[in-house]
Amino acid sequence: MKSILFLLAFTLLLSCKTGKVTIRLQNISDYDFKKITVRIGDTLKVFENISKGSKTVAFETNRTYRYCFTSIILSNNDTVNCRPRDFVGEKLHKRGKFKMQFDMLRIPQQRNYYILIKLKRQL
Repeated sequence: MKSILFLLAFTLLLSCKTGKVTIRLQNISDYDFKKITVRIGDTLKVFENISKGSKTVAFETNRTYRYCFTSIILSNNDTVNCRPRDFVGEKLHKRGKFKMQFDMLRIPQQRNYYILIKLKRQL
């Protein structure tokens, strides 16, 4: 009987645990970022001088999808924005550790840049 109560109490404690999402941003593009601003969940973060291949310090938020609002200022002062319209059909992550990778795509015949965002779970 005691073991059943202990098991029940342990399960209850685990289910009440509030989850957090830990995220680290990584620049995997061929460009240096002068400044990157992201809104992930209800968290707004700004990082400066993120060179190609480098990562930011990790930070916590309450939730994330696989992409987010992003504003990147490149070292040549070009500004590129990603404004998600909705997250319909996207998986909402409420806990875990993730690396959000940012790549830049530029089509040679155009002046536009495109932001490619990849979310990878970290173990």
